[in-house]
Amino acid sequence: SGSCEIGCRAPFEGTPAQVSCPADNIDPTRLLQGSLPRCQPVSCPDPEPIPLGYEKTVAGWRCVEGWHGIVEFSCDVQGDCGVDPVPTGCLPIVGCIAPQVETCHLDFSDCTYVEAGSSCQVRCQDPYSGQAVLATCSAINTDPNGLQWSPPACRTYDCPDPSPVPKGYERRDLDSPAGWTCAEGYVGAVDPWCNYTRDCSNSALDACPANAAPDQCFPEILKLTGCTELRTCLTCPQPSQDPDGYARNAEGAWHCAMGFAGEPVIYCPSCGSTAQLGGCAEVVPCVVPQVDPCMFDMSLCWGLPSGASCEVIVRAPYMGDATTATCPPDNTNPVQVAIWTAPDVTCPDPEEAPTGYQKTTMAWQCDEDYAGFVDKLCQDGDTCLSEVLLTGCLHKQTCMALDPPDECEFDVSDCDLTPPGSTCQVKCKEPYYGDAVTASCPGNNVDEDFPVVLVDSWPTCTFRCPDPDVTPSGYTKAADGVTWECTSDYA
Repeated sequence: SGSCEIGCRAPFEGTPAQVSCPADNIDPTRLLQGSLPRCQPVSCPDPEPIPLGYEKTVAGWRCVEGWHGIVEFSCDVQGDCGVDPVPTGCLPIVGCIAPQVETCHLDFSDCTYVEAGSSCQVRCQDPYSGQAVLATCSAINTDPNGLQWSPPACRTYDCPDPSPVPKGYERRDLDSPAGWTCAEGYVGAVDPWCNYTRDCSNSALDACPANAAPDQCFPEILKLTGCTELRTCLTCPQPSQDPDGYARNAEGAWHCAMGFAGEPVIYCPSCGSTAQLGGCAEVVPCVVPQVDPCMFDMSLCWGLPSGASCEVIVRAPYMGDATTATCPPDNTNPVQVAIWTAPDVTCPDPEEAPTGYQKTTMAWQCDEDYAGFVDKLCQDGDTCLSEVLLTGCLHKQTCMALDPPDECEFDVSDCDLTPPGSTCQVKCKEPYYGDAVTASCPGNNVDEDFPVVLVDSWPTCTFRCPDPDVTPSGYTKAADGVTWECTSDYA
């Protein structure tokens, strides 16, 4: 029995702790009773080498540029009683990827990859419509899935009507997908909800297509809510407070409050209960029309209030008259698109003809030393341009000599650097002889590596052995200048 003190061993320090052995102990393997001291390293050396993403300054440890986090420093005890300094907390700053959301109504095509500190638009997927919302990737983002966004309010009415129509609802406007009202004897504001699903078995289709794409969406049956049966009661106490969206005039008659529109209807959910009101909906702004952003500037139409108008400007370099978009008064439809008519828009000519182009009375064409087909652009695909761009004309180029099938038989030296629209001669090379043939360089050639084109075929060349440098005795050329014969004193 007895007690002893356990201290911290260098290079650690801490308050010693007392431990003891019970007086009646008879077990030689029994552990001492008590708690070990809390030992901390006297000092923790800097790591060597410094881990990637960290640096030490006079103020202490921090993340290097391009990394972010809160640095935490710990000293791990090794098996040899040494300490291993470990900084943690710094992560590389990265861009954000689009969230993997299985939905038919959201379009993340603008957010495939967003650089840190940048933003993108989350739009409504066709056939849904609604105001796009801005999604941002923090300038100090360290999580690829760190895109910050909230879903836009997307609605569509492109779903088949329920059959039979649920009790309490009826269609008043067959031409309007939102033209549902409460039937006679019912009260409320109809909320038609159209949903698309990737599960074809739960859709409105009678049969699912065999070759449907995995991401294909299918409409469900239109769901109708909001209508309550109107009950007739002898007494129906008025609500003690005006419900949201409703107000009473001096005579006590109900009307829609400021910022709401519709026809208020009072009804009793049950006899003796407090009266409830329906028929008034909040007045909301209109959605900006989907337009070509290179052609039209809709920036003045974002959040267009009900009953207001905005100016739609034709963006340069396009030309056209500005026009007006209008949000209907008392609009209660959250997906109502501002009403407008697109003006006639043209892509004007550039103020000066670029090099290689000339304007005729009919249209633009390539200049004399250029060839191609002119294309006048006010935008290049999805890229907006600040000025009109003419493309298609390239400087005409000389043609190069074509490769002969036999360099010993054919001479193509006359055809190197043949001007466009010109011809050259392909000849037989000594000791071959034959008639030369013509090759040509197309007049509209714009390829400096393009070879001349033979008008017909390669020349027919016959091999002829060359004359000896010194004519042997007894021989002479015949009168045809080609064949040989013996001199008169030889036979």
